[in-house]
Amino acid sequence: MTHNSAPYLCGGVFFSLLEPVKYNGTVRQKVNGKYKGVSDPEMMAALINVVTGFVPDSSASGFIKDVSRYRTCSFNGGKNIPFNKADVISAFDYDLKNDYNTLLNRMIDFTDSCILSEVPGRMNWLVKVILELIEKDPSISDEAKFYITADREGTYKSVIKRMSSFELQPFLLGVLHYFITAKKKENTKGLDTYNRLFPTRDNHFEGTFNEEYLRGVNREITVTVLNKIDEEPTVEKTFDFSDTEQRCENDARIITHYYERPTIVNQTAAKIYNIQNVDHLY
Repeated sequence: MTHNSAPYLCGGVFFSLLEPVKYNGTVRQKVNGKYKGVSDPEMMAALINVVTGFVPDSSASGFIKDVSRYRTCSFNGGKNIPFNKADVISAFDYDLKNDYNTLLNRMIDFTDSCILSEVPGRMNWLVKVILELIEKDPSISDEAKFYITADREGTYKSVIKRMSSFELQPFLLGVLHYFITAKKKENTKGLDTYNRLFPTRDNHFEGTFNEEYLRGVNREITVTVLNKIDEEPTVEKTFDFSDTEQRCENDARIITHYYERPTIVNQTAAKIYNIQNVDHLY
């Protein structure tokens, strides 16, 4: 199994960084017996929906197993976690560049339902940690582009290092797009990074997040959380069929011409004599 020892951005590591800010319900809900947090399979299903527009069955045993394997960087993906499939990668890249608002709204749905997006401090921490990961990952060159802004313009890593203002959902969408399109089948390379993030884990427990390994960039940043936006409306074309039918009737109308006393000529000689009238003399 190939892996990198340096901090490495991949799907499993990205997913693991969502764990500390995952929604787990409220104390009031728990006291009232209505407590229901978001499980890892549910969160992965929602993330897959961002990419594909399809929500898989998060209760399926095969799916649950693959989520655990993907999160721990034990495999690169497959049928249940399709982030390494060529058709999914191509479609996601196309949609981001041609149908951005749809993807952005899916990401907004994800942040609203799965993570603590309503808590500014937690989102500030999340963005800072991901920024540190991007900046310290030596496999990401300064010329690498991230589509982390809603204007759909790619931003170089060298520029990201100096940015201090971010919109949460475009930022997460751009990071998701980067590791899916640029790193494709390299999720297992994040194994060492994952082990350092969760050093106390064993085969049965994910362990405690190691806050000392990734503390986040030390510069001050601001993070804005977006609400859902109106997608570009579908323009319905209407036609005036009555006018079209009238034009068709006009085009198809048969016009009959009547000619009185026509002259019919059959040419059999070298010259033609046009005789208008023939009189009979007695």
